[in-house]
Amino acid sequence: MPSTDSLRNLPSQQELRRSEASKRFSKAMDDLQTAVFTAGQKLNILTGYSDIETLKKAIELQGTGHYQWERRGSMTGLMGRGNDL
Repeated sequence: MPSTDSLRNLPSQQELRRSEASKRFSKAMDDLQTAVFTAGQKLNILTGYSDIETLKKAIELQGTGHYQWERRGSMTGLMGRGNDL
């Protein structure tokens, strides 16, 4: 009868152990990715980064022609209404 050690060294047993280790590693990486993503979101909220990015986008929109400055110093929006500064 074969010994336990010789059975463990069979290619099928080695592949089974490798597959199980690969699954555990993949799960650990998925959990780590989720934790890092969540931590990043919380950090952005705490530091105000999300608000800063929203403000930057609003400023960029103003610079791309969504608003045009008129000579008299007022701003004309998309609807053509003048808003005195």
